[in-house]
Parts: sequence; C-alpha cells; structure tokens
Amino acid sequence: MEAVPSHAELDLAMENINETLNILNSGEFPPSDRPYGELQTELNSAAAGLTTASSEVVQAVERHDQLAESSQRFGDAFNRLLAVSMEMAGQTEDRESQTVMVSSMKSVTVNSSKLLGTAKSVSQDLTRPNAKNQLAGAARAVTESINRLHFRFKNVFA
Repeated sequence: MEAVPSHAELDLAMENINETLNILNSGEFPPSDRPYGELQTELNSAAAGLTTASSEVVQAVERHDQLAESSQRFGDAFNRLLAVSMEMAGQTEDRESQTVMVSSMKSVTVNSSKLLGTAKSVSQDLTRPNAKNQLAGAARAVTESINRLHFRFKNVFA
C-alpha cells in the first residue's frame, strides 16, 4: 500500500532526524570559523523557526495536504537548528561542555521524532481518545527541549 503524501513527508522527516541522531552519536562536528555572535543569532532564529514549525504540524494534522507541507517545513527547520548547533559544538574545545551540548541536541532530536510519529498516528485516527492532547504534549516537549538547548548553549559560551 502506498503512503499518503503527508505520511511520506512525515516518514522522510523522521528518517532525516534519525540520521542526525547517528551524526550526534559519532561525536564529530564541523569546524567553524564564524564568530560566536553570528552563530548565536542564527541559533536564536533557528530555535524560533522550529518552535513555529512544531505548532504548524499540530495545526495541520487534520488536513493531509497541509500536514505534508508542515512536515517538510518542520524537517527543514530541524535541520537548520541542528546544523548551527553542531557548528557551535564544533567550536568548543571543552569536552564537558560539548557533552552537555550534544545531550541537548539529542533531546531535541528525540522529541522531534516523537512529535512527527504522534502526528502521523493522530492523522490516521483523529477520533482516538486523547489524540490531540498527546499531540499537544509532544509539541510542548519539542519546545521545552529547544528552550533547554538554547539555555545550555548560551551558558556554555557565556
């Protein structure tokens, strides 16, 4: 059976998120020669973008055409946040700080995957008891993990 277009987009976004987890587990981060202030500004923007994209996924779950688009935007926003986060992690030489940063990135990654998985499940059965509450909770977990990442990264470079 062929996947519904919105589910194909969700599956692709989840696959990309899982690949990111593998990269994080490798512990190898790209070097960066960009100034910290520039990276921090980009991190702020990327964090806001992923938070917005999370809300869009929740709002689009009832419409398959919108869910496909919001899933793609979520995947793009996730990739942007994790790319700048990995670049910042690559700038720090302190292993303990880098470990804290990686932990924060993994939290965003896992919660993002859970959100998309929940969105897929809910979109298949909108009448399931507590479906929307579960979806809202998954989105809240993404937002909270983004906030923790942002806080921890700010403190590492403070």
